[in-house]
Amino acid sequence: MRILITLIIASILTACASQGGVAGKNQIYAPFAEVKSPSSLRAISPAELISIAKSLGGAQGKFETNEAYFKRVGKVGDFEVCKKISDANLKFDQATGMTSYNEYLYDAQIAGYRDSPSDIVSNVDVLIPAVDVAFNSEKVGQYEGQNAFGATASVEVFSADSVHLVFDPIPKKPLLFLNPFLFSDPWSGAKDGNYSICITSVPVAPYYMESVRGGSPTLSNPNDGVVYHRFFRVKIAGMSIVDSQGKVVPVRVGISPGAM
Repeated sequence: MRILITLIIASILTACASQGGVAGKNQIYAPFAEVKSPSSLRAISPAELISIAKSLGGAQGKFETNEAYFKRVGKVGDFEVCKKISDANLKFDQATGMTSYNEYLYDAQIAGYRDSPSDIVSNVDVLIPAVDVAFNSEKVGQYEGQNAFGATASVEVFSADSVHLVFDPIPKKPLLFLNPFLFSDPWSGAKDGNYSICITSVPVAPYYMESVRGGSPTLSNPNDGVVYHRFFRVKIAGMSIVDSQGKVVPVRVGISPGAM
């Protein structure tokens, strides 16, 4: 039932987007698409999305053609994933009793995403908005470390997976400051802050990419390890907010490039 309502919301999302999605004069940011086969749409958890990402076989190989790579990673069908909304992204107006959602997006290129597998550096002409939907970290080891001054510390080694949904690039323009975000209209009746944002996604080329980021331990932060950033390039087929009982909140959800 929730997926059906999400799809209904998707049908009005594009029409509503102009109210929150104006990138500039006479320009609408609308990174939307329709689900290709609603009957095969999968509702998956953040943990399941991490497992799917790991099963795709990793980043494009040095001697792997684009065609072979897209065939390998393009097998992920349309899906819906829900993630818990942080309290910091929920605003409750004590005077009116209304609650609203607002979450700023970041440029996926900062974490290593490239819109083409062959690109080495980021594209300075666009901002590629993304939202994190899954994260998992595991301790995989420990060792005794020492810095240049002889101070020692026990260093814990972690391996983490961070999964991002990456949306259409937003062109940068002179004197235009982009600050994209997801948002909702206010709603009433909130009894707690236990809400999730559900995004129905249609994968598009380049479908999936990876980057690996490492960290260096310090005395104040004695942790070592790597973070595997896993990016699903998607268009949005629907967005909805659900409560702790899985019921859809009847409120408009949109995306804005936040142009200023």
